[in-house]
Amino acid sequence: MGGQALVKLFVFLGPPGVGKGTQCSLLAARQGYHHVSTGTLVRQEIAAATPLGLRVKDLVEAGNFVDDESIVQCLETHLKRKAYGVDAVILLDGLPRNLHQVSLLEERLPLWGGTFCGAMALVADAEALVERFSKRAICSFCSYVGSWDTTVDLAQVTCPSCGKTGGLGRRADDAPAVVRHRANIYKRETEPLLSYYGQKGCLFQVNGLQAQEVVYEQVSSLLGAVLKDC
Repeated sequence: MGGQALVKLFVFLGPPGVGKGTQCSLLAARQGYHHVSTGTLVRQEIAAATPLGLRVKDLVEAGNFVDDESIVQCLETHLKRKAYGVDAVILLDGLPRNLHQVSLLEERLPLWGGTFCGAMALVADAEALVERFSKRAICSFCSYVGSWDTTVDLAQVTCPSCGKTGGLGRRADDAPAVVRHRANIYKRETEPLLSYYGQKGCLFQVNGLQAQEVVYEQVSSLLGAVLKDC
């Protein structure tokens, strides 16, 4: 990215399922920001069968997490390939996940032609997320996502989006034990980043359990104010 105008980077933090991807997508669609999901970048490298993708694929298929160096390299490769415009705003979703990744990002971002503007944390109580996801159901016909009490027989429910019955079901990774496990990993590895960015004076927090549009308005307002001075 050498020689290009600086891109402005804002990282999004929060426990799995709190809505980081949803908010980044809304901001990209409505504000013209660029949503960069490291999960998507990893899948793209694997699909393209690049040397990096093959290395990451082996890690994923072996049941391991993608190592810090590889995940940062996925971002670096993306930034080198993508021609972002002047002062483009990148909303980074999925990186950093730990303090070592923070260090790698801070070390290399200037070399990529980027400047760090801040961290947005969507916060939520773990048990509230467990309840939210235990009620979530997805339509296999149209991918509509809705919420129904766990006592409801989904096989008898008509999808409010496509009008078909029998397509609603719950995902295995929405099970309470799985959600708690992912929340514990976040608490152990990623939550310390809130203190780190807080001490640097660049952390902004929003309650991620509010209605989607309420969260959007608060996040959008904070981002707009910060980016004016970044």
